[in-house]
Amino acid sequence: AALLRAGAREGAEPGRLRFPRPMVEEALAATPKTARLCGKTRARDIQIPRADGSFVLRTGTGAHGYVDPRDASYRNMDLTAVGEIAAVADRLDQMGFIAHPFVHGVPEVTADIHSYARITAHTTKHVWMQPYQKENVDYLLRIAAVAAGEIVGMVTMAHVLSPGLPVIATPLMFALDMRTGSALQSSVEAMQAASLSIQLVKQGFGLMAHTYGAGSDTPDTDGQSMAERAFLMQTVALAGADILGGVGQLECATVFSPVQAVLDDEMSAMMRRFTRPPEISDAALNFGEMLGVPVGGHFLDSDHTVSACRDQLIPRVFQRMGRDDYEASGRRTALDAAREAALSAIEAAPPSHLSEDQAREIAALTRAADRHIVEVYQGAVETI
Repeated sequence: AALLRAGAREGAEPGRLRFPRPMVEEALAATPKTARLCGKTRARDIQIPRADGSFVLRTGTGAHGYVDPRDASYRNMDLTAVGEIAAVADRLDQMGFIAHPFVHGVPEVTADIHSYARITAHTTKHVWMQPYQKENVDYLLRIAAVAAGEIVGMVTMAHVLSPGLPVIATPLMFALDMRTGSALQSSVEAMQAASLSIQLVKQGFGLMAHTYGAGSDTPDTDGQSMAERAFLMQTVALAGADILGGVGQLECATVFSPVQAVLDDEMSAMMRRFTRPPEISDAALNFGEMLGVPVGGHFLDSDHTVSACRDQLIPRVFQRMGRDDYEASGRRTALDAAREAALSAIEAAPPSHLSEDQAREIAALTRAADRHIVEVYQGAVETI
């Protein structure tokens, strides 16, 4: 009824509505083009779009499998793995927020509640909430309110239908492998579609945009994975996406690898630097001093060189050693360094970022959700 009053028309079929062009144009013009995501602390606040014109990073979502960083073994996603994902992501400098995966070992219809509760307890960063059923929304909002210390459920629910709500468009583009029937997120066609969709959202509609900026269709952290995600990240970053998701995900967003997440964080730092416009000025270019260098001379010890030589991005896990050092290290690679970083983050993670009272209240909410929502589905739900 509200849409009809706003100008929508009955569609060709029952239950469908048509939005006239003026109605759509009015909505696009009125929708806020920026948003501030307020964190648990002011230091965790995120401005979208970022002031520097680059992007915010998030972990992969929806994974139902987990690659253990200790031995690369695969298992179904469980709550222990969820806590480890949060621990690693909380330590990664480029990571803005964390998405909850699809966790096993709990009632299927409340898997989102259990996963969200576990991540919230193990990070101070933003957590992307994705309700699986409408009955789950209230529980998720109440958990968020407990973790944030604010009663935001009713306000948030009311604001959904209010004018002025910021919208972050999230086109997630997939292609179909006609040989196998598998969905693909990192095929050339899917990447091209992602680039086109982000450009349409940003340049055509002026909205904030969010899509996969990492991920691969291979089940392992291998050469194919690195090639596909590097190509994908560059493609959507240059298209103007504000949020790049998919960090750590493999096998078309169905598996999460903490080791891959560390490598993705490194790549995103490189991409952020790559998309940063270089300073073009007399002071930065220093042509005058360069032209004054005599034949056989150099500018390496000039004050300008000394003051600017530390500006380059220094990688944390990518390797730049020579052959002798490489052999002496036992041929240690970036993959080895990333595994060590992931395990270090897991081992150093505090038991919880919540108080004992908050932890008890959230545990009570998840138990209540299991009782209530499973009853709603009247036994049609199984523990997965």
